[in-house]
Amino acid sequence: QSVIFSCSLGCPTVVEREQVYALLLNANLLLTGISGARMALSQPDDEVMLIGEYPMRSPSTEAMRQMLHEFLSLALKYADLIASPSCLGFAEPMPALPGDAVAGAQRV
Repeated sequence: QSVIFSCSLGCPTVVEREQVYALLLNANLLLTGISGARMALSQPDDEVMLIGEYPMRSPSTEAMRQMLHEFLSLALKYADLIASPSCLGFAEPMPALPGDAVAGAQRV
């Protein structure tokens, strides 16, 4: 038996979407084998979701508290990153290309 938690972490802006997607892939790789949590995109809104699946080893209240604490700690950290991925230093001004309709956008 497993316990499954899920929550929305927010929607990235169009400008930051690609760097958020890269963050999701990296986080999923780093969490493999360490946590039962994974990130995904919900359709059609491209809302970033955190989904945690934890094995139910013990039906105790303390075991549930620990699972929920782990999940919520990850949710808070990643929600902040989704809201402001440029704080990781990924965003930098993108040079305008000839004929570029999006001059001044952020490189992602």
